[in-house]
Amino acid sequence: MVSLLVSTLYFWISPLSYASSELIARTSPTIWDVLIAIAGGIAGVIGSRKKEANNIVPGVAIATALMLPICTAGYGLANRNVRFLFGALYLFLINCVFIMLTNIVGTRILMRKSPLSSFKELNIKMKIGLISLIVLLVLTASYSAVTLTIDQARKEGIKQFVGKEFANHTVINQVYKSRNNELVLTVVGDPISEEELETIRQKQASYGIQSVQLKVNQVHNSTKLDSETTKEFYENIDKYIDQKLSEKDSQNDLVKENEADKD
Repeated sequence: MVSLLVSTLYFWISPLSYASSELIARTSPTIWDVLIAIAGGIAGVIGSRKKEANNIVPGVAIATALMLPICTAGYGLANRNVRFLFGALYLFLINCVFIMLTNIVGTRILMRKSPLSSFKELNIKMKIGLISLIVLLVLTASYSAVTLTIDQARKEGIKQFVGKEFANHTVINQVYKSRNNELVLTVVGDPISEEELETIRQKQASYGIQSVQLKVNQVHNSTKLDSETTKEFYENIDKYIDQKLSEKDSQNDLVKENEADKD
């Protein structure tokens, strides 16, 4: 509770409200997080059974697994973001349950006792509740892992598809709408006929995105655009220019670093 309050206070007074990739990663637990929690529990058991007993290994293992979701939950509270709050608390629950179970099982094994002996001592309601909780956590974490894998594969497929099939055109805006499973591209350059678009759509299967609906907005004569579309067009142009300048600056910095290393 103290850690959660400190984390919330930190993010509340901090001028930085941007959610980093590390925070976002703690909002969608997967089966890999279950395995990490089990590994942390094993490390704790091994550390506690050493001849020279110390709390370093168990402390690091548990802190690594528990403090990160608590910090993310604090960010969710400070910014009133329910997704971050409950996602992080869900990860915290996964870590607590599987670290505890791993410690119990590991300790019983090292004591040369049956890991099930403690389980048999529980009443029927406790047994059903514990089994149900474990199954629920594993199933939901597995579902999240599958969903995450599919999303990553789709993103990579879209990236390769746009990069190769629209290489001769300038794509100034690219939006994927998950609700409609639709990819909307704003393209500048020579007009693309419906026949060419149909040919491009037929190639989606080779990138693993055959189910994605492709919509292409072509901008080849800005005088025919209404005021709202023209405004959006120029905003996208500005974003595109900023992106290219940023990429160029990054390349220049890399060249300077390489030259400095050579010197």
